Amino acid sequence: MVKIILIRHADYVTESSPSFLGISNNNSLTKKGITQATLLATYLKKNYPTLQQITSSDLKRSLQTASIIASKFGSEVLVDETFREINFGIFEGLTMEEAEDTYPKTFQERQNDKINFVVPEGESYKDVYERIHPAFNKIIQLKSDDVVAIITHATVIKILSMFYLNMRQEEVDKIHYNHCSLSVIDFNCDKEYFINKYNYLDFLGDTK
Repeated sequence: MVKIILIRHADYVTESSPSFLGISNNNSLTKKGITQATLLATYLKKNYPTLQQITSSDLKRSLQTASIIASKFGSEVLVDETFREINFGIFEGLTMEEAEDTYPKTFQERQNDKINFVVPEGESYKDVYERIHPAFNKIIQLKSDDVVAIITHATVIKILSMFYLNMRQEEVDKIHYNHCSLSVIDFNCDKEYFINKYNYLDFLGDTK
């Protein structure tokens, strides 16, 4: 089985705390985020020393996290924009309350069907799955002893969990995917899987 390590990027610079922050913020990591990524790299080197491939979203917060990991392993980062965060469209940069107050009908339609509803100027969960699917399937087809890290975003991890790990939308929506948390899953070519860890972050200590 191919071992895939799904990682949410480290803490990054934001001007506020919006609920919908997908592609509109392309800032770098904070000092805390750099510390988190360094702790993550050390943990991966100790526990997954045979990590052969590091794939990252092209957004800075993921790419910088991936680069810190790659430097620990002396390897390159494969940048793949298909793993970038969802485009929240007209909700970008808004809190849940602001989105609901400003676009009440659209907000409720999305709440009713996140998988299929396309936010104006943005994407649905299904849209994100369809852009990720070819690249993720290609990774699953790698050699059975390969170890691959994918540094991506919270909503992407939710969507991969729903479509590949058979987790319910209600289940993943309740999970807070902390910065630098990781999920370790073994896949075979038939998409059968075994979850070793999920949303794991004990190695971060006080930097969670």
